[in-house]
Amino acid sequence: MNREEYQELIGRIRHYNEVYEAGESEISDYEYDQLMLQLKQAEKMNPEWVRPDSPTQVVGAPVSADPATSGGGETLSEVTVSETATIYPSASDVASSSGVYMVKLFVYGSGRME
Repeated sequence: MNREEYQELIGRIRHYNEVYEAGESEISDYEYDQLMLQLKQAEKMNPEWVRPDSPTQVVGAPVSADPATSGGGETLSEVTVSETATIYPSASDVASSSGVYMVKLFVYGSGRME
């Protein structure tokens, strides 16, 4: 891969990230993962190419304007203390006996997080 191909790959991945953040998808998770692997390999072989705005250097996605929705548009819901304790036992250590807490659960399985 030459530097121009590297720049194009960054552009493609950014495009797919924008589409994904808008709640759509143009490629499968597997195809996205393969593009990210190519990018990581290119940056490993050519560390001088790594840019601060490379998808390998950026963590997360823009914050939603609506705190009740995640980046993909799914509605988040309230989880009671007992339900939370089942998912993450130490949550009961910090929960008060009277509260219902907003808990944002992240599911790693899309292949887009490391």
